[in-house]
Amino acid sequence: MNQYSEDYSKRWQVLCAVMTGGFMVSVDSSVVNLILPTLVKALMTDFTKVQWVVISYLLTIISLIMIMGRLGDILGKRGIYLAGFILFTLGSLLCGLSGSVWWLIGFRVVQGIGGAMILALGFAVATHAFPPAERGKAMGMLASVVSLGVVAGPVIGGFLVKYLSWHWIFFMNLPLGCLGIYMVGKYVPSGIHSPQKNGFDLLGAVLFFLCMFLLFSGLTLAQKTAFTHVRTMGAFIMSLICAWLFLKREKRIEFPLINLSIFSNRVLSVNLIALFLFYFSLSGVFVLAPFFFEDILGYPPDRIGFLFGGMSVAMAILSPVSGILSDRLGASAVIIFSLLLMLATFILMGYGIGPETTGLACVATMVLIGVSMGFYMSPSHSAVMGAVSREHLGVVSGLLILSRTLGQTAGVAVLGTAWAGWVRFYNSGILTNGITDAPVYTRIEGFRNIAYSSAGLIFFALICVLWLVSHQGAFDRVRSVQK
Repeated sequence: MNQYSEDYSKRWQVLCAVMTGGFMVSVDSSVVNLILPTLVKALMTDFTKVQWVVISYLLTIISLIMIMGRLGDILGKRGIYLAGFILFTLGSLLCGLSGSVWWLIGFRVVQGIGGAMILALGFAVATHAFPPAERGKAMGMLASVVSLGVVAGPVIGGFLVKYLSWHWIFFMNLPLGCLGIYMVGKYVPSGIHSPQKNGFDLLGAVLFFLCMFLLFSGLTLAQKTAFTHVRTMGAFIMSLICAWLFLKREKRIEFPLINLSIFSNRVLSVNLIALFLFYFSLSGVFVLAPFFFEDILGYPPDRIGFLFGGMSVAMAILSPVSGILSDRLGASAVIIFSLLLMLATFILMGYGIGPETTGLACVATMVLIGVSMGFYMSPSHSAVMGAVSREHLGVVSGLLILSRTLGQTAGVAVLGTAWAGWVRFYNSGILTNGITDAPVYTRIEGFRNIAYSSAGLIFFALICVLWLVSHQGAFDRVRSVQK
């Protein structure tokens, strides 16, 4: 155990540094989608090319996040985390200066490398800085700032694009990046790393990168074609092959990229599964709700933005509250409550959805989702980060972000495809002008089935957590692992 592990005197300064990174990355992630139509015109390109401004960034983060977490455990989290801020800030500057779509895509990769470093190690750095009894509060405050970034991004971005130009979407990261570089350099201690001598599994890193790259590519292709398309299937098959080779290698080498023995920890494994299912189910709301609000209820985009804003505000307000409650009552109790609330919300959504749905019902539904997310994020993140000893925090922090991101990505592809399939089914397989022009009742029945499917996923996550509690008593005792 390093010296800093027992010195928590600068914990709030360290948390401010981590929150700066979380806010910066969440603002950037939420705002870039907003400017894609603007980029098509400004860079004289088309949607096929400009979508890679987003895809290249996400591909880079997903493919590198576990590798960066492992490097943080070996080389020291402060150095990798600081390098992440520097690369992200530099990438933002270069993106803002880009004169063509291809340069912009390339510099988004630079941003993605920095973002992978920041995301992979942010929770690990915060976990090191706080005693176990205050970890939930810290995770709640961090989750709240990330939620505020998601809300603020489109608002700030819309103002900048309207009164300045799209370049300032990236330039606005520069003051935040410089502030983060200063705070990490000043307050995050240099001794946050594993005390044991470790090697880096380069071949394992390459195999993991290829596995994630091919998996995400397959999910992206599935959204545009179908899961049975030859290119999509090819990407999934190659991803499985790389995964098999990766796992085979990790079992037999001395210093693996991911020590597979950590998954024997029930608290870690079950909470990662629940986290994946939670965000998988939510992705259906994020991708399909705008179609329901606009195409069925006729809401304008600003009103839809208000509904999602209400969800994010509820999440931002309650994340610190749930963190404090998890410190006092235990993470397991708060997680179970949040899953029950989300389960009830999805069931009510499926039951009440229709063309006669009132504005009040829409607001209440989105706020309930935000409340459920606010109660879930802090204790679940705290439980995952508290489940392992400190030498594995970098890898586990990466696993946490990876589970969340893959859940969202896979959910968009699977639930979006499932909705389209249900619409075709209710329309007897005949669609003349596309899914969004199908008869209203067929689209509503599709929405209803997706809501019930999401409820089923949450129910399975709840069963997993209840099983864990029945076998562990209450998994909050894992706090003793890092004491």
